[in-house]
Amino acid sequence: MPHPKTLLQALICLSLAMGSSAHAETVKYTLVNGDTVSGELLEDESTDDVRVLLSPVLGRIEINVSSIKVPETPPRWKSSITGGFSGNNTDSSTSFGGNLNASSLFKDSEQSLKFTAGFNYNSSKKQGESTKISAKKANAGVLYDKFLNPNLNLYASTDYNYDRLKDAGADNLLASIGVGFPILDTDSTSLTLRIGPSLSWSGGGKDCDTDEYCGNTYGGGAFIADFGWKPTTWLRLGVMNQFAAAFASEVKPTNTFTATIKFFPSANSNLFTSLKYQSIYQSMTTPATNNTLSGQVGVEF
Repeated sequence: MPHPKTLLQALICLSLAMGSSAHAETVKYTLVNGDTVSGELLEDESTDDVRVLLSPVLGRIEINVSSIKVPETPPRWKSSITGGFSGNNTDSSTSFGGNLNASSLFKDSEQSLKFTAGFNYNSSKKQGESTKISAKKANAGVLYDKFLNPNLNLYASTDYNYDRLKDAGADNLLASIGVGFPILDTDSTSLTLRIGPSLSWSGGGKDCDTDEYCGNTYGGGAFIADFGWKPTTWLRLGVMNQFAAAFASEVKPTNTFTATIKFFPSANSNLFTSLKYQSIYQSMTTPATNNTLSGQVGVEF
C-alpha cells in the first residue's frame, strides 16, 4: 500500500496538471499567406515576437508574430453611389433617360442606421411637339435598428416615394416602428424580419381633391423582410420587401419590392455594375402600380 505522503503528492501533481490543461487556451491564427494554424498556446514559452503552439497534428510550432494576419476592423460607415444615363436622337425625335441612387450605412456593435435615396427620369420629344415626360420618380428612406441581443432588434423606418405621373397620391409616406428578428447573420448571408404598427399618408396629383384616400393619414401595420447574399467576392444580391396594410374604410395594402444585383470586376475593386428592379403597389393611389428596371455603374467608399 502506498505511503499516505506519497499518495498525497501524487494527487497534488495530478490536480495541478488537470488544472493547467483545463485552463489552456486554444487559439487559431490566420497567417499573411492565407494559411491557418490552430493549437494550444504555450504562454510560458511565447514572447512578444514569437507565439509557441502545441498542435495536435504538427506538434510544437513557433510562429513569428509578424507573420500573423491582423484582423481587419470593418468600417463603421459604408456608402455607395450609382448612376445610369441613356439618350437617343433621330431626325424627328429625341429622348433622354437617367437614374441616380445613393445609400449610406452606419453600423457598430449596438446599432445601425441606413439612408437611401434615388431619382429616375425619362422624357421624349417629337419634332413639332412638346416634351413628353414618361417617368419622373424619386424616393428616400431611413432605417434605424437598435440591437438588444443577437436575436432581437428595435427598429424605426420611414420611406417616401414620389411619382409625378400619378393622378392621385403622387407623394407617399410610410412610417413604422417595431421589433426585428435577425434570422441569419453570417459573412455571406443575412436575413432580418421586422414587424410593427405603421402610419401611411398620400397626397398630391391633379385628382387629389376628389380622391377618397388622398390627403388622409391611416394607421395600420407593416412587415419588412431584408435579405442579403454574397456568394463570391464579385457578386452581391440584396432583396427587400416591405408590406403594409392601412386601416381605411377597408384594409388597403401597399407593397414595395426592391432587388439589386452588383457585379464587381475583382475582389479589391470598389467599382461595380448593377441591375436594380423595383415594384411598388399602392392601392390608395391612381394608378396603383409603379415598376422600374435600371442598369447602373457605381462606386463604394
